Amino acid sequence: MDEVFNNKKFLVIEDSSFTIHILKALFEELKIKFDFYSKMEEVKKIDFSLYDAILLDIYLGKENTLRLLPIIRKANKNIIIVVISSSTEIVSSNEGISSQIDFIIPKPFEGFKLKEILKRVFLPENRRTKERVKGMAQSWVAKFNQKFNRPEVFESPNMTNISRTGMAFDSLYQYDIDDQLLVWVLMRSGGPQQQSKILEFKGAIIWKKNIDSKHSYGIHFDDLNEETSLYFDYMIS
Repeated sequence: MDEVFNNKKFLVIEDSSFTIHILKALFEELKIKFDFYSKMEEVKKIDFSLYDAILLDIYLGKENTLRLLPIIRKANKNIIIVVISSSTEIVSSNEGISSQIDFIIPKPFEGFKLKEILKRVFLPENRRTKERVKGMAQSWVAKFNQKFNRPEVFESPNMTNISRTGMAFDSLYQYDIDDQLLVWVLMRSGGPQQQSKILEFKGAIIWKKNIDSKHSYGIHFDDLNEETSLYFDYMIS
């Protein structure tokens, strides 16, 4: 067993036999404890406090599992929620939903890549040390895979500060120097006496250094390259 996964237990809510086959093979290889559920009537009876992470497909048949997010968070505020779906636009376009989850992995995906992602997430030093900033903002950060010319994984980061000029965030996913990060931020601007405006910052940046710890990052919106914004259409279109 990889020591990263010692005493970790995963919950998978998925009804695709192909995806279940990939995940079962991966978890058995890593000797990870896991439970699978594929029917909503079963999911409603789950004790979410028993799990460290949940891999969630958006649909079980015709039922939308995202309505369970507040229930999951109430039962276990520290659980890592990973949405694995080909319908990611439902998540990315809804602030109430996106603030509840940690990662989006678009289908199709490869088992070895998910293994790498999960190992990074559960590294012992990967712990959020600050609460999420409350406010009218949502953001996504993705590592860009140069080899396959597509985003690797989308993260809804733990923002610790945000303004019209930039943002700071703690990440559950470790980015390395010279990684290309795709950044997408939507925020509302304007006080109670002003008309609210939606500001959008979208683009890419080559990661150079962390702020004050291994997983604390800062981005100036002026540094974003708008030419790469099309990669976010991969997630939201």
